[in-house]
This record gives sequence, structure tokens and C-alpha cells, in this order.
Amino acid sequence: MFFGEFEEKDMDQIELKEVVYEEFINLLLIIFPTRTKITDSTVNHLLALSDEFQIDTVRMDAETHLLSSSKSSTIEKMALADQFRLVKLMNNCLQSYSNLHEIKALMVFLFINKCLQKGICGKDVFLCVSVNFRVH
Repeated sequence: MFFGEFEEKDMDQIELKEVVYEEFINLLLIIFPTRTKITDSTVNHLLALSDEFQIDTVRMDAETHLLSSSKSSTIEKMALADQFRLVKLMNNCLQSYSNLHEIKALMVFLFINKCLQKGICGKDVFLCVSVNFRVH
């Protein structure tokens, strides 16, 4: 946004619409040398902001947090890994499953969840598939 070929590049002042003030301050505290750490309560919005503003160091720090200190569930971590293309985190999560049966069931769940988020299908489709789904 600030260094690429965007119209904001040459602007003296940029209005940040749809960005929560406290979350943006948290992002700045992570970027600039401070003692601020990424936590489970800040990792989601920091990943979103690092993606929006293309700040790879924050994205990598967030992935490191999720790999080493996060108390988030494997499903939550996989959803973030999928959404923000966190390859190391996705591989780590997949290794926690013991067999192909579990991974297939999980992938169906993640696919249906993504469809629900995008409004492609309704909750009735999710319930129907989850009740009738059998992994062979």
C-alpha cells in the first residue's frame, strides 16, 4: 500500500477506513521495536492487518506465535493457516492428525465452513453434509 504502485504512495495523509483504531495501534507496536508480544487475543487482527498492509514480518511473527505459544485449537489454527497462507502452520496442524480418515473429515469441514463464510450455501447444507458424511 505504501511502497507499491498504489495511489496512496504519493499521498501525505491516508485515511484508514474500516480499520479499528486500537487494532492499528497494536499493529504499530508490533512493527516498531517495543516489548509488545503477539497473543492469542491479538493474533487474528494482526494477521488481517499484516495481510491488508502487506507486512510480512508481522505475518511471520504471528505464525511463530501460533506454532509455539498459542492455546488456540488445531481447527482454529488451520482456519488461520488457510486464510492467510501460513504454510508452516498448516503443515504442523496436519501432522497432529493420525490418519487419512481424520484429515479427509477435517478438509470437508473446512471446505463447508469456507462456503458458509462466503454465503455460497446455507447452514442446512452444512448440517445435511455433516450428518450424512462418511469417510471411506
